Amino acid sequence: MPVGGPPATPPAQRPARRSNAGLFLGAAALIVLIMLGTAAVRLLTLDRVTAPLAGESPSVTEGSPSAPEPTTAPVAPTASLSPEPTTPAPTTPAPPPAFTVTAQAHLCTAPSPNPLTVTATATVALAEAEVFYQFPPASPPQQWPMAVSGLTAQATFADWPYAPEVRWWVWARSTDGRTVTTPEEQTFMEPC
Repeated sequence: MPVGGPPATPPAQRPARRSNAGLFLGAAALIVLIMLGTAAVRLLTLDRVTAPLAGESPSVTEGSPSAPEPTTAPVAPTASLSPEPTTPAPTTPAPPPAFTVTAQAHLCTAPSPNPLTVTATATVALAEAEVFYQFPPASPPQQWPMAVSGLTAQATFADWPYAPEVRWWVWARSTDGRTVTTPEEQTFMEPC
């Protein structure tokens, strides 16, 4: 037997003591986690302020404090930086100028036979023109071709031995195919 007292019990053979402090701390942590989870679920589902949709004012759920009114005006949406493509307006071609013809005539006393000279001026280039005439005035109409140059046409002729008066008119066709006839005129013989 060793001197100095009873033999010491090795630590491995000591009865283990359970600590109640560890159990208490574990239970407290579990309670705190349950409370935090419940609070999070409540905040997310029951007592949250619903987010307003675009253009709506915020709504507040029952039981929660009222949300403050916004203090700034809503921001207008910004315009797109890229310009929108524009289609050009359809253009209608300008109508062609009106096709009109004015004419004048001289029935000369000399030389013999007395010639009739008819000059016509058009607003559009001429393709062809003719003088229609009646002599004597009640006779059937006759025609005479006119020399055409651009906007003018002219004819000088004497289809009679002597004519104190001639009834006449001009028919003309433009280069774009339109035709016109001037009113009938009666020209009397005069000195030229």
